[in-house]
Amino acid sequence: MTKLVRFLVFLLFVTALALPIWTSRTVEGQAATEAPAGFDTLTNGIVVGGVANKVVMVNVSSINNSNTGLVVTASANVQIRDSVLSNNAGAGLLVDNSAVDVQSTGLSNNGIGIVSENAATVRISNATISGNGTGLSISGGAVVDSFGNNQIAGNLSGNSGVTVIPRQ
Repeated sequence: MTKLVRFLVFLLFVTALALPIWTSRTVEGQAATEAPAGFDTLTNGIVVGGVANKVVMVNVSSINNSNTGLVVTASANVQIRDSVLSNNAGAGLLVDNSAVDVQSTGLSNNGIGIVSENAATVRISNATISGNGTGLSISGGAVVDSFGNNQIAGNLSGNSGVTVIPRQ
């Protein structure tokens, strides 16, 4: 009996250590970080802001928020890949005066798939942007660069506007 108990405790310990490696993160209608001025985390899923913030997100879901799934602002630099930003009433991704690289990520059933504004740079690769009210909204000297391997279709409007850049 003692060996069995020790084995079970060991098994629970090993599982607890490995769990953070194998699980993904889902933010559903709640705050994930402190919000920069003007962007609250009560209605936005994930908010990243500030020049010192350089964030990599892998296998993240931000869904069913009453505003935006992921907000990147105030000169932050973010990479997001293998993730889902869907079913948000506002945008799936809003980038304001910052840089974001999006790889192998789905942005669907949002008010707007991607908002790029105020000199923001968004680079997309293997992204699916579909089923949104507006696929892409680009303004204020911002850009959305595409490596030409994305699926942008099935949005009510805003299915174009990317700048295709060559892969190296």
